[in-house]
Amino acid sequence: MRDSPEGRVCVALGIVLMLCALALASSVDGARAAEQRGPLELLCGIAQPIDALLHCARDSTGNEPAPEQHGDDGAQPVSGAGVNETPPVSATTPRYVDDLLLVKFRPTASSREQESALRDAGVEPVRRIAKLNVTVVQMPAARRDAALVRLRSSSAVSFVEKDAVVERLATTPNDTNWPLQWGLRQADFPAAWDRTRGADSVVVAVLDTGVDGTVPDLQDSVRGGYNALTPEVAAADDNGHGTAVAGVIAARTNNREGIAGICWTCSVLPIKVLAASGIGDTVFVAAGIVHAVDAGARVITMSLGGPADEETLDQAVAYALARGAILVAAAGNAGTSTPFYPAAIPGVISVAASDQSDRLYSWSSFGDTVDVAAPGCNPAPSSTGGYVQFCGTSSATPVVAGLVALMLSLRPAAARETVIAAIDSTALPIAGGIRHGRIDAAAALAAFAGATPSSPSTAPASNAEQSSTRTLRGRLSRSVSARAYRRSIEGALTTAILRFTGQRVLTLAIRGGTGAILARVRGRSPLRLAHELPPGTYDFVISGRRAKAAFSLVYAARVQRP
Repeated sequence: MRDSPEGRVCVALGIVLMLCALALASSVDGARAAEQRGPLELLCGIAQPIDALLHCARDSTGNEPAPEQHGDDGAQPVSGAGVNETPPVSATTPRYVDDLLLVKFRPTASSREQESALRDAGVEPVRRIAKLNVTVVQMPAARRDAALVRLRSSSAVSFVEKDAVVERLATTPNDTNWPLQWGLRQADFPAAWDRTRGADSVVVAVLDTGVDGTVPDLQDSVRGGYNALTPEVAAADDNGHGTAVAGVIAARTNNREGIAGICWTCSVLPIKVLAASGIGDTVFVAAGIVHAVDAGARVITMSLGGPADEETLDQAVAYALARGAILVAAAGNAGTSTPFYPAAIPGVISVAASDQSDRLYSWSSFGDTVDVAAPGCNPAPSSTGGYVQFCGTSSATPVVAGLVALMLSLRPAAARETVIAAIDSTALPIAGGIRHGRIDAAAALAAFAGATPSSPSTAPASNAEQSSTRTLRGRLSRSVSARAYRRSIEGALTTAILRFTGQRVLTLAIRGGTGAILARVRGRSPLRLAHELPPGTYDFVISGRRAKAAFSLVYAARVQRP
């Protein structure tokens, strides 16, 4: 029997069943999570240069995706059943503020008569619209109606009325999976879309595994890209990660299918720096950054990284910053405060991942190198068809990149510093140990729209300027314990990175023209500084007591020729 065809089939089947049992025993929790989440498959994780693409399972609340490795073909479509394509119904019955009235006095009423009318009605003026000659008055809510009658009876009053409540008409997309996009609603993108929905002139470079421009929700949004791995080959996506990132940013919105992208009409520039495995080298990322800047991308998003920092990567970031690009990168999925690069490089917006309760996911990295958080689970298009739930700091990063793209759609000439200040200053504080908080898209756009216009640092260098990315090299010895390099700075965010040999402790400082220390950092290699400098002359000072060390200093700032 065992040597017969039937016997061999039975033996093979037995082996398969035994392997399945072993796999099942080792993944009970994953199976339970799969049962609870139904048809949703979570595509997740940071695509690191030395790591593979991750997928995720989640618990019944959807709040804690737990990384698990498996193939992209396991992703199932996101269900769009029960979608309501109509926006919220506007109120049809007036509502009024219960302790305010609006009063307009007759042109002939004297100041004394006006004061007497208000005093008799028992109300207090709280503000005035001078050009309309309307005074807003306040009183206890229980006395509002009596005050209204009293003011109407005054001969000094032209009219008085209650203060009606109005409400915003936040944009509600009709995309099939919009009800599943809790993250964009939590970050108040619908109200942001009332202000702008993007512009196709704004180009977002996606440094990743490539982008599949044939995906229906991305058609007409993807420009011809660049393949850093194999330049003669198109930047197509052979992994799926890059397409998901691009979809979060720029999926076509309000088209009655798929998902709502953050920047409805922005353009995506695919820059392939990771192979099909999700693996890539730093040199490819650095080359991709340079190509993206030279191709005209103001926004560069990188849902990738690793724990190692290298000078080549620092110089590529410095090159981009000096030309006004805004770089956004994932903080990492290690659940620790270990710096993750390029996100931890000064000048790059580092993004953590937050959940529906406005807490960081347990797997999200944090720390003083992390700037903001954004919702970390978002539906996204799949390069194999349909849609997947995309989770991780990889997913949070394009949310911030999309917000930056919206802001530049509103004010294309804005400086990077103005954009970042609006995002940081309006972020909502959350627990978890990051510098600012969870982004608020509507508040950031409002602050950005009201900010004083400033010119971007993207203008070509004049005859009086040199390239703003410079590398200085030198040595310290027991007889020479400090070296200073004087440079004229036009005025911008200046970043400086000092590397040196050995385990020595050195100090890097920026000194102003009066001799005052403006910024300083001390420790082992590498040392980093990022500081806003007004136009002027500054010294970059490297020092160490009785230290013998060779060093290199990379800094980015617009520099005037002496």
